[in-house]
Amino acid sequence: MSDQKSMAFKPPRPRVLYVDDQVGNLTVFRASVRRFADVKTVSSGEEALKLLETEEFPIVISDQRMAGLSGTELLIQVRKMYPDSIRILLTAHSDFSAVIDAINEGQIARFVKKPWNRDEMRAILEDANALYWKTRENKALTEQFVQQARLAAVGQMTAGFAHELLNLTCKLHVIDDLARRYGPPLDGADELRIVKNGVDGVTSLADAVRSLANGRPQELDLRSRELNGLVERWMVTLKLLPAVRRLRRLTFTPAAQPVHACIDADRLELILINLVKNAAEAVPEGEGVVEVELCATDGRVSLHVRDNGPGIPHELRSNLGQTLFTTKGEQGTGLGLLMSRSLAIAQGGELQFWSGESAGTTFTLSFEESEAPAERLSA
Repeated sequence: MSDQKSMAFKPPRPRVLYVDDQVGNLTVFRASVRRFADVKTVSSGEEALKLLETEEFPIVISDQRMAGLSGTELLIQVRKMYPDSIRILLTAHSDFSAVIDAINEGQIARFVKKPWNRDEMRAILEDANALYWKTRENKALTEQFVQQARLAAVGQMTAGFAHELLNLTCKLHVIDDLARRYGPPLDGADELRIVKNGVDGVTSLADAVRSLANGRPQELDLRSRELNGLVERWMVTLKLLPAVRRLRRLTFTPAAQPVHACIDADRLELILINLVKNAAEAVPEGEGVVEVELCATDGRVSLHVRDNGPGIPHELRSNLGQTLFTTKGEQGTGLGLLMSRSLAIAQGGELQFWSGESAGTTFTLSFEESEAPAERLSA
């Protein structure tokens, strides 16, 4: 029993955002709770909302009567944007209509009447903090069960799809014969090469999907490769995608110097195609710009895919990349990003993203930089 208790999750220190337009109140609150909580204070609801866009606060406490947004109005907005936060209304006034609105619309966890004492506030913050992390834990477990159930439901279908796709690629490999028969210097050789690369890509995709559905490790061809040249070559195929053709511009900025990483080229191409396609579909037709950039910093190689779209809504960001979650409604399955993240991890890489409100989205795929492969000595 003691071992189970020691393994139980222990919430971190309470992290609180306190909002009050009286400087003295901010000072008193910060001084009273700093021994047992991490606190940031702001003097208006508008400042609070701006801060919440960049930082996570499990607990938000607001005074009711303030210039600009009232405490009730602020907590209602906080609830819509960050529903997991524990919201507490603090006031010295008997404004019962405001309290009722805060309870009904802001769904506050507690109403605290001034004056309060430090012991009372400590108990309130510890309870709120425990509730926040327990809620997060329960949501994570529920989501995990839901994802497992959904993936199990489509797993067999996905594996069957991959099997049939591999059967199809066997027929499409007639392109190899055509390439040998009608290769350079005859016209059409470049087109045959593009089609052959497409067939190879479909084969890699089918194998990756089958591995994901069956839960088995990826079979990868990991070798140190120079990425500037690879991405430059892949840009030819990327520009053929229907979604990319609707862009105003697709650009590639290579690294200043040759960069190498130990990767599977076919799998990395699949990830890049998925990221660029998603970016192209997220931007307005005819106005979209997608930028692909390769750089190396502090021993890591990073491949950035940026778009000038509307960004990903804050409430959806935590779900992105989870099993079968999609922001495309009926047009998407979420499988592409899930597979991309799985392929990145299998190669020892990371796939992360940043998105701002109305500021576009950037996906970053990063790997450890490797040494250039040794040149083969001629006999």
